[in-house]
Amino acid sequence: MRRTIELLFAVVAVTASSGCLVIEKKAMVMVVPADSKEVHLYYVFEGISVLENKNSSLEAATGQLDEMKKDNFSFFVSDNGLDDSLVKHCGFEKLRFYSDPDRKRSLCADRRMTIKDRQAFAKELNRMIAAALTDGGNEEDLRAKIRNAKSAAEDKEQRKNAEALGVGALFQSVCTLTELADRLDQTSLKRIVNAGDEFAWVRFEPESVRLVIPATADCAKQIAGDQKSKEWLKKMTEFVEPIDLQVCDEGLAIVLGKKGQAIRLTYRDTRPHRPRDEEALAKYAGSPEAITLDGGKKANAEKLIEQFVREKTKKP
Repeated sequence: MRRTIELLFAVVAVTASSGCLVIEKKAMVMVVPADSKEVHLYYVFEGISVLENKNSSLEAATGQLDEMKKDNFSFFVSDNGLDDSLVKHCGFEKLRFYSDPDRKRSLCADRRMTIKDRQAFAKELNRMIAAALTDGGNEEDLRAKIRNAKSAAEDKEQRKNAEALGVGALFQSVCTLTELADRLDQTSLKRIVNAGDEFAWVRFEPESVRLVIPATADCAKQIAGDQKSKEWLKKMTEFVEPIDLQVCDEGLAIVLGKKGQAIRLTYRDTRPHRPRDEEALAKYAGSPEAITLDGGKKANAEKLIEQFVREKTKKP
């Protein structure tokens, strides 16, 4: 559990603090076809700029532009140790820079990625989750780790740092997961510890992704119906939609997506940028022009996302 919580915090910290780059808005759209082995993902980065900070430099920022081109999961976290075993199940198209003339910070980029075999991908990811959650301990050890993680999440210095990075709301929403976990009863914790390597924590289902927690039926009902859980869901909709918390046959499930709607994650970085470096940064990116859609209109992020969803949800 300690490694899992650390990874959650890393998602917040690394997504926010992208070195000398500050990306005003990131969006990731996921389409999980009903009858396919694949999952289609689309990343859009809007307002790519140099961070206004005494330690920021244009040289470092251009190096990070190059890092964005690599085939890994740097949209979420980098240097996390997960890339090698999961990337082999994925196919990446080239990162494409473009300009959005209607934005004040006009440098943008997009990229498409495909999970080629979602069952194989999920199996590897589930193996990692099982190793992180059980870690050779019993339910008492797991309870202690959850409470230690909860204390860390409530630390005023951690929250202060998150606010300074412009991700206070996101940090708090992720940290609320520790509160949900702390409401698991002893029998549920024992089920988690004993779930084994073959338990499917993450499941790709038609048009959705499901994270299953093997809780008891009574515990799952109590957590799903709790006011704190409803508040957590409300906070999470700022970053991911659709999202729901459901009782299922095996316990409790966090469900992303629903019929007829793609999954969308959105993240905004409110930290200041350095306007004087914008022209040089765009030049390094190849001085990209606007993308012209059919009909001669210039594309923005929303139009590109709509185009992607139409393509990937079109029935053959």
